[in-house]
Formats: sequence, C-alpha cells, structure tokens
Amino acid sequence: MDAGYPAARAGALQRHVRDAYLRPFGGMRQAGIAEQLGISQMRVSRLISLRCDRLRDQVMRGAA
Repeated sequence: MDAGYPAARAGALQRHVRDAYLRPFGGMRQAGIAEQLGISQMRVSRLISLRCDRLRDQVMRGAA
C-alpha cells in the first residue's frame, strides 16, 4: 500500500471495490469505480488484484 493510505482506509477501499466491481451484476468499469471512490483507476486495479489473490489463497487452503 502507498504511504498515504493507512491500512484501515485501504481495507475500506478494498471492500468498496469488491462491492462495486466483483458483484455479479455491478457492470461498472474500473474507471467508473475510481471516479466514484475518488481514487485512481490504477489503485482500483491493484485492489481488485489483491482481492483476487486473497480469494484464490482461501480457495486453495480449503482445497488442501
């Protein structure tokens, strides 16, 4: 995370991104999410990637 984003704020952003983007029928693009949350599209992309990595790790732990 960037120095300007405390962990608590980053967690909140991740939840917002998940709710807005990973919801089955959200239909929002990363640029739209970024605009809505007041962050960059690159940050949205990184947060989505992080969430996907965590989800994959959870699935793999459950499959083991």
